[in-house]
Amino acid sequence: MCGAWLVDSIDAVADYLCYQANPIVQVIYLVCAVGGYATYVSYGFCHIPGPYIAAHHKYAGSALMLACYYSYYKACTVQPGYITTSTKHQALKRFKFDELMFQPKQQCKTCKFDKPARSKHCSLCKMCVEKADHHCIWVN
Repeated sequence: MCGAWLVDSIDAVADYLCYQANPIVQVIYLVCAVGGYATYVSYGFCHIPGPYIAAHHKYAGSALMLACYYSYYKACTVQPGYITTSTKHQALKRFKFDELMFQPKQQCKTCKFDKPARSKHCSLCKMCVEKADHHCIWVN
């Protein structure tokens, strides 16, 4: 109805969002996290201290929120642990195979070496990632 250009445009946007490294999801997360905390500070701090909460919760909550922002920053900037031919032996020893999700003696079809437990070949990075459960779209 609108032509092939619309379908191609939607396909290109979906490809960019889902299959290419981009900061959009990180920005969405930060807007939600910072916006939520800013709302809490704006509307909640005036009720502290109160009958059920002490004054030190303002400072403890702020410190915890800063720690959360810092840990998110570190998760986004530290390398996830790529598996190479020189690091594969160390990676095989690092995590135990649970025999449920992670079976020993499985090979990565792309890299052609034994997959350590919790590892996965990332289609965006084009490498095996040692701890794939900490390598996702939220940390780009």
